[in-house]
Amino acid sequence: MLGLPLASISRTALWICAAVSIAVVVLGAILIRPRNRLACRNGAPLPISVLGDAPILQVELARNEDDLRAIFMVGDIAQNVRDARAGNLLDSFLFIPGYAGFLLAAGLLLAGADSQPYRVALLVALLAIPIIAICDWVENLGIAHTLDHIEHDHMPHAGDALRISGPSMVKWALLAAVLVIYGLTAAGARMGWLVASFGILQLIVGGAITIQLIRYFRVRFL
Repeated sequence: MLGLPLASISRTALWICAAVSIAVVVLGAILIRPRNRLACRNGAPLPISVLGDAPILQVELARNEDDLRAIFMVGDIAQNVRDARAGNLLDSFLFIPGYAGFLLAAGLLLAGADSQPYRVALLVALLAIPIIAICDWVENLGIAHTLDHIEHDHMPHAGDALRISGPSMVKWALLAAVLVIYGLTAAGARMGWLVASFGILQLIVGGAITIQLIRYFRVRFL
């Protein structure tokens, strides 16, 4: 008699957590986007063409300090640093907790599905989420130190790029894997069209990240 109400409350709490987390992610994205554009670069060319017109993504995956200089040391450098620092703080304290909370809640909801073939993979995905968040925070710490170096010494220090891109590559690779696992689990969960649609969306996003990573790795390592 007590099991069903407790199970219902638990799933309700997870749905609430997922909804709140999505709201936090959306708010974070809205606040971060103008900062991450680094508008005071005045449209100067970015160094990693396969990553498109996304200055902060290029910072995250900078191959070396020359990339960091090409991103930050153009236009109004002081404003670039201020914008990147503000975006970094919003990312650390708003966006990362938001997406990590959503992924955990969504994974726990999917864990109740009758999808035996995917349960081990889903457990691995759930265990990977804290690692993704930690890598993101470590990456942001590297960005913060780089911004300090540019502000005080007018250039990034040796090793700054690797301190940022090392954890960032792990983060993006694990995130792609988690999204693909969620997508396959949701698609086979037999929990209705809404969950199946969620699964298809996760597969699309996870696949897109995977393709972008492959293109980036080819440029970086080959």
